[in-house]
Amino acid sequence: VFSYYDLPPSCWQLRKHFSKKVNYGLRLRWQVALAEMENYAAIPAQDSTDIIKNWHSFIIERLTASPFFAIMPDMQKTNLCIISFKCLCHGNELDGTALTKLFEYLVTRQYHYHHQKVQLFIGQPVSYGKKSFLRLAIGSDFVQKQYHRIQTDYAVDCFIIDKLEQAIQELFASV
Repeated sequence: VFSYYDLPPSCWQLRKHFSKKVNYGLRLRWQVALAEMENYAAIPAQDSTDIIKNWHSFIIERLTASPFFAIMPDMQKTNLCIISFKCLCHGNELDGTALTKLFEYLVTRQYHYHHQKVQLFIGQPVSYGKKSFLRLAIGSDFVQKQYHRIQTDYAVDCFIIDKLEQAIQELFASV
């Protein structure tokens, strides 16, 4: 078990410069994060790997079937938990400015999903040179729901992809 006293003495000196005020919000965030990590770690590694692989295959297939997306090259060489993709309109890649507009359009609105108002969460646009892409990621919560058979489909991810397609059409189809 790691403790404060395992740090070199130079680190102990830093402590006196920190605020003595208790930050309850920070403590709560750490408690929630640690509980989430413990719950995830309780899932057998092969089971979580299989859930992630299945999600990855499904999302790649769904994105590939759409004329609005192109999977980033070499996705098989990256982490299966994150899928990076370009957005297209009329076969042309949307640039960083357009993806920022698309991202802001999507995440600032509320949508109706199963009689609830929800907001969408996707990865912020990533730019590299003149190219840009978006990302979808699988979360610990989803893996746990799949493992415990609380959620056995990809309906939420399909909803997000559908909204992405609609937003591309609404924002850029006339361009």
